[in-house]
Amino acid sequence: MWTQAEWLGSYSHDKNNTSIPACTADSIPGWSANPKGCAKDLWDTTAPAAHLNGTNNEEYLFTDRVQEILERHLPAQPLFLVYAPKLVHYPLQAPLRYQERFQAIEEPHRRMYAAMVAFLDDQVGNITDMFKRRGLWNNTLMIVTSDNVGTPSCYAMLEGMA
Repeated sequence: MWTQAEWLGSYSHDKNNTSIPACTADSIPGWSANPKGCAKDLWDTTAPAAHLNGTNNEEYLFTDRVQEILERHLPAQPLFLVYAPKLVHYPLQAPLRYQERFQAIEEPHRRMYAAMVAFLDDQVGNITDMFKRRGLWNNTLMIVTSDNVGTPSCYAMLEGMA
């Protein structure tokens, strides 16, 4: 979710509960890995978007794209738009300014999760504001939903946080 400079990869834990990178060139055969050992797979519609690697957090890229679409859209015309953020989803990552808002939360995973939720809330608010500025809000049906709740390994991680 982060720029190349920030993305250090997902982590799993060995039998001694030591964090180890889960995405390396060895663990993801066939993928080209960046110097940190994690695959880059950013696409723009139907083609790879290597020109966007390392430029910004992908949620900012997606929100910028929504804004571009709304600014070009004629308000009198119907519009179907899907915004599918990966926020509040593994891997646990959020911009530093959001992490800093939750320093009072001692447990690191909970602190990061709170930062991710706040980041998502702001992104949905920004998109809602864009619809309102363009005069589209009063004729818009917004559906907010989530994807699956994770894999069994995610359940184990969450149980450890309880």
